[in-house]
This record gives sequence, C-alpha cells and structure tokens, in this order.
Amino acid sequence: MKYAIENLSDAIGMFSDRILQEADALRGRKRANRVALRAVAIAACVAVVVLTGVAYLNRDVELPVEPVEPEVTDEPIIEDEPVIEEEPITEDVIEPDKTPTYEDDSVWDGNYEVMPEVNINTGGDSNYNFIQTTDFKIDFIDNGFSLYVGEDAFWEWLTEHTSTTFNYTSVAEMANLYSLIVFFDIPDDTVREMLVDLRTGRDDDFTDEEIDLLLSRDNEAIAAYFAADTTIVKGENIYSLYWIYCHSIDDYIAKGITQEDIAEILPKFDEVGMSNAARQAITAKLNDYINGDY
Repeated sequence: MKYAIENLSDAIGMFSDRILQEADALRGRKRANRVALRAVAIAACVAVVVLTGVAYLNRDVELPVEPVEPEVTDEPIIEDEPVIEEEPITEDVIEPDKTPTYEDDSVWDGNYEVMPEVNINTGGDSNYNFIQTTDFKIDFIDNGFSLYVGEDAFWEWLTEHTSTTFNYTSVAEMANLYSLIVFFDIPDDTVREMLVDLRTGRDDDFTDEEIDLLLSRDNEAIAAYFAADTTIVKGENIYSLYWIYCHSIDDYIAKGITQEDIAEILPKFDEVGMSNAARQAITAKLNDYINGDY
C-alpha cells in the first residue's frame, strides 16, 4: 500500500506539472479563453481530491503511540467507609403521675364510724377500680345472651343485680356472665357454642378451660379465678374497695376479712379518686384495724 501511494503521488505530481505547462501555453496564446483556464483549474482540484481520498483510505495505518505512565502521588487511597446511622439521642421520658388527685382540700373530722360520702359516678376508670368486683372477661355479657333470654327479662335481671350499695357479694349473684348463666339456667351446650363462636383471637376470648370452669358451677373456684385484683375474696364472696370503704371493722371481722387481707388491699386505695377527707378517713380506719387499735 505504501508503494502504491508513492507511485500515485508521483503520477499526480507529473500530471500537475503537465497541467501547469498547459496553463502557461494557454496564457501565451492570444485566443486563450476562460473556459480553457477553468478546465485546467478543475483538473488541478481533481488531482488534490484524489490524493486526499487515497490518504483517507489508508487511515488504518498504525501510528506509534507513546505509553502514558500512571500518575503516582504520595497521598494514601481512602476507601469509602460504610455509613453507620446513629440512633437519635432521646431524653428519658418521665411518666406522668397517675395517682388520682384529691378532689378538694376538705379535712376529715376524725370519726370514721360515719365515713365521708364519695361519688362513685365521677372519676372514670379510677372509680371503676373502686367498685369493680370481677375482671373484665366475665363482666362482659355479649348481646347474644340477652337475646337468648329475652331483652326484657335481661334488663330486669341486670337492674336488680346491679347495686351501688353492693347488696350482693356472691359471685353467683353479682351482675356478671356466670350469674346470668346460673339465674336463667342456660344449657351447657348452648353456653359453650356461644362462647366459642365469639372467639376473635384476642386475649378476652374464653378458653376451653375457662368455659369448663364456668360450666362447673363451682362458685368458690370461679370467684377465685375471675375476681378483680382490687378485691378481697372469701369463699364465693368478693369484696370490692367500695364495700371495704362503706363497712365497719366489725363487718370485716364478721365476714372473715383479716388484718393481713386489709394490709394487702390498702395500697389499692391510692388508685382511687376521692376527696381529701375520704382518703384520710379510710386510711385511718384501715390502719387502726391492721394495728389492732379499734
């Protein structure tokens, strides 16, 4: 290819010289015209184009390339370190004091034989703890049971067995699911089927063992299992904080409520909202019984 290009270059050179000679001759002639001169110029241009095209076709000829040395620096190579997300710094959360506050600044008159009045219809959950006897699972009565016994009969039973003076202390007489089953003598198969159908996968579902306990009609076992943790249980009877508040030390003794029972239940009164005078009165009465000063 190299030699072909050289030969072609020589030929074009000779052709160019010939064109120049013809151009000189044309200029020497009197009749030389512009058309002839233009032809000579075109021929020269063609020669240049041909030579350029040949050079282009030979563009794959390798040219020497000087190697480039990598730049070397003294600075160390630092790799990207993994980003560790730091947990946000949070201050200790101080839980608010949930102890019920006194309703007023009243002062106890020193006579707990006549206890200051308390309003159990105020105070929300704190006063529900005051009157609660059994836990929420047995307290809840599904509408299916009221429809089964008849709504009128159900509401009549509920009105009679719901008493703020707590005429009833027996688990079989208080207003709860078990006493409803006993009062209306609902068949065991019906009770089991209804309670199983009510299961939703929550903690308040009745287990098979709990259903068996309800159907056992064992009042003492049911009272011990389903009593609220704010109560004192004696046999089948359950005594709420409100019952303890309203009754005398002599009543405690008559029901078999011991000084140890009262000492265990005394801190639960801190969870109840009541007036300052009422709190002073119940604290004095219970401490007198615990210490034998009565």
